[in-house]
Amino acid sequence: MIARTRSDGTALLRLSLYSIQRERRQHILIQIKMIVYGSYLSQPTRLVLWTCALRNIPVELKRVDAGAGEQRTPEFLKMNPNAVFPVLEDKSSGFILYESNAIARYLCGETSNLYPKDAKVRALVDQWLEWKHGALRQGCAGIVRRRVMKNLMKDYTKHSMAQVFVEVKEEREARQVLEALQILEDQLAKTKSYLVQGTSEPTLADLAVFEEVEQLRMLPSTEGAPFGSKLDDKFPNVVSWQGRLRQLPKYDEIHKDLIMTVKKLEQMRQKSSKM
Repeated sequence: MIARTRSDGTALLRLSLYSIQRERRQHILIQIKMIVYGSYLSQPTRLVLWTCALRNIPVELKRVDAGAGEQRTPEFLKMNPNAVFPVLEDKSSGFILYESNAIARYLCGETSNLYPKDAKVRALVDQWLEWKHGALRQGCAGIVRRRVMKNLMKDYTKHSMAQVFVEVKEEREARQVLEALQILEDQLAKTKSYLVQGTSEPTLADLAVFEEVEQLRMLPSTEGAPFGSKLDDKFPNVVSWQGRLRQLPKYDEIHKDLIMTVKKLEQMRQKSSKM
């Protein structure tokens, strides 16, 4: 009879733990029914991923490199002919959906605090979602792309921003940022908490609008809006609201790439004035 040594026992324990971890990973993969195509540095993608996280929906992110033009491949265009992300693939049914607000609503289903069932409250959530796309995003995304993102990409000519730089003046984007932030400031001064009057919890409206404002962190922290991320002086209610949203579950996980990029940008600015 061969005696079992301590090292044998340790090896068996490690093998057992490895098997348990592998089974858990396989179980998670089996559970994943949603695939999101996009990027953590994309505001609309983060909205979708954060909605999944808050709804406890297992999701897999398949990164799309816009700098390499991956959003213009035949495979991607088959999912979204607009050549933009995010795109959601529901593996349980093969359902494909694009447009971040539509995806977020779909993920909320019929009942969710993020998208309340009350018709009037839901309509107000929709109102702010539409406002975000029509007012806030055009300015915030435009300034960040023009001032930061194009410098981070090896070749931004394959991104839709290349056309925008020619067709839209920076002065317009700057005006849109300031006007939108003031509207947001005034609304939050009324509600004292979240965007939609009468809600005690954040909704999809808060998440979507927050992501656009949070993207401004990529601008210099020493400057105010529209070309900097320092909002304290002119928009104190917006800053307080941002603080509340950052306390939500999964904020750090969803925004880790953004936070890391902001730190790198600040380091780069200390060495150069181009960023």
